[in-house]
Amino acid sequence: MSRGLSGAVLKGFGARDYTLTVVSKTEITPHFWRIRFSAPGLFESVSWEPAAWLRFWFPDPAGSRREFQRAYTIASADPPRGEFDIDVLMHQPPGPATLWFAQARPGDVIVSTFYGSRFRMPQPEPAGFLLVGDACATPAINSIIGAVSAHTTVELILEHSN
Repeated sequence: MSRGLSGAVLKGFGARDYTLTVVSKTEITPHFWRIRFSAPGLFESVSWEPAAWLRFWFPDPAGSRREFQRAYTIASADPPRGEFDIDVLMHQPPGPATLWFAQARPGDVIVSTFYGSRFRMPQPEPAGFLLVGDACATPAINSIIGAVSAHTTVELILEHSN
């Protein structure tokens, strides 16, 4: 398979690949699904933190050797079990990622790359946060809100389209 320049750059910087196995797929809404993956070894070298994300490599639906990169935030993680969830917005018209997720079944495998996440909760924590995003940002926003102290104000602007 071919990952092009992006794949070569990531490899050159020492990014690691992980083989992920689909454990389950749950429809949250008709256009928003949660996929649970098993990832042996991932949490031995990666610490899960708010807004941590992976690059997934999807096969070309047309059948070429090219792979397509898409980034997904870890929505929740169970490091002792080596499992995590991602929440997927099923875009229309479907691209390589949406097509793969629509057809995914438990036991299916896909490769992802982890190079690093850089979100750090500021210390001391500020009096409040302003978070802005669209539906695709929901998993990252949820993980950041989950890490904020209960006494901290969070204002959220979430774009929604029909």
